[in-house]
Amino acid sequence: MIKARCSCGAKYQVPESAAGRSARCKKCGGTFRIERSEAPAAADDLLALAGGYAIESPRVEPDAAEATPVEAEVRYVSDPAGAPRMERFGALRDAAALARAIGGNFRVMFRGGSLATLLIVWIILNLRIFAAWAPCGIGLVATLIISGWYMAYLFNVVTSGADNEDELPSMSLEGGWVDDIIVPLGKYLLAYVLALLPFLGVVAYLIALEASGDLDHVGSAMGALFGAGASQAATITALGVLAGAALLGGLAFFPMLLLVAAVGGAGPMFRIDLMLRTILGTLPGYALVLLVHLVLVGANWGVSLLLADVRDFQTKLFAQAGVNLVLLLLNVFAARTIGLHYFCCKRGYAWTWG
Repeated sequence: MIKARCSCGAKYQVPESAAGRSARCKKCGGTFRIERSEAPAAADDLLALAGGYAIESPRVEPDAAEATPVEAEVRYVSDPAGAPRMERFGALRDAAALARAIGGNFRVMFRGGSLATLLIVWIILNLRIFAAWAPCGIGLVATLIISGWYMAYLFNVVTSGADNEDELPSMSLEGGWVDDIIVPLGKYLLAYVLALLPFLGVVAYLIALEASGDLDHVGSAMGALFGAGASQAATITALGVLAGAALLGGLAFFPMLLLVAAVGGAGPMFRIDLMLRTILGTLPGYALVLLVHLVLVGANWGVSLLLADVRDFQTKLFAQAGVNLVLLLLNVFAARTIGLHYFCCKRGYAWTWG
């Protein structure tokens, strides 16, 4: 038996055969890697002297049948306010670590095993091009199946990034059609709807105002503030800013929603309070994640404009295959970045989903 420890402080006794694997913590729901050996107790004493705190854990007898969590008691041995002051710039240090980890994404993606996996994924994605011409709804079903499988793979990439694995995950359908196709597609669509919910709420509110005639009162109020001639323009501008802010604010949650869906499932995706606390607690690192996703959104928008001008069928076919390759690389890069955010910035996570 060997000892393993989650970042939340929970400790476990696990068989030696589990060394090198990833496990899910029963206390916080996060994942951690089981190392082959833990540092001796003397090392903890040295860390206590250096950092101003010590971790004392009760002795636990090993149980080969099931890993047993052990609560860790944290006690400051000198300068109780010292350790919190040391963590004042923790979010910035975590963001710097995340930036270095993001820089290594392509190194992980372009390894031999990862390249072979990406090639197979790209070939399967290109089948959606031909599925569009299948008759009697067969193409739609085939497209949904491929899309669900693709979402499952991207969720696995997020999880592997959260574990800081040095290769991309392999493809598998071990859970069956429901767990590996329908559930991932549903979680992705749910994340997308939840991200758009603030914008949809504003639009629904404006429609209700228009139907009740109250929108004219808003215009009158704008006219009183900015002058009668500017009332209509001011109203349109104000409502446009409101809708745009709601759209951008909701989409800012999208990467966090994907991470929660990959690690915790669909239920915790409704815990907006915990996700907001996590975003605020890891803001510098999360800004890097949003920057990567901004590049992804820009690439999607750019290639859509390029393909819109292509009329020749054969040229458009090859162009779409090339676009699929570029978007695959960007999506995998972004998905791994989401997972790395958890790995590098986990100290700022409100990881008590439920």
